[in-house]
Amino acid sequence: MFYVLNKTFGTRNINRAESAAYAQLLLGPDSGQAFLQIMRSFERTAAFEHGIKAALKVRKFPAQIIWGKDDPAFKNEKYAPHLLKALDLEGYEVVSGKHFLQEDSSRAIASLIARLISASGSAAESL
Repeated sequence: MFYVLNKTFGTRNINRAESAAYAQLLLGPDSGQAFLQIMRSFERTAAFEHGIKAALKVRKFPAQIIWGKDDPAFKNEKYAPHLLKALDLEGYEVVSGKHFLQEDSSRAIASLIARLISASGSAAESL
């Protein structure tokens, strides 16, 4: 069952053994109760969101958004504008992948991160 869910929503690039490892980590010895507690504990108040956005605005490190083209959980058309504004970015990168895009496009993601680091280093040297 978990393998089918992973293939449908999570990633294209996973076999049954890897999916079983995800399930074991997610569910753990308590059959997933700790994970459910974490998911239910996410604070969703306006005050919390304001604090997060304020912290992102004054960050001293570079940021980028890398999106899975076929993410069924977070559609870029809906969420990207909010993230771009929060991070004060003009655009985002799209790679092949679903929700666990690192499983589908690890090399592309590594390349984008390396490019960000390289550009950040060049910008820091010019200061």
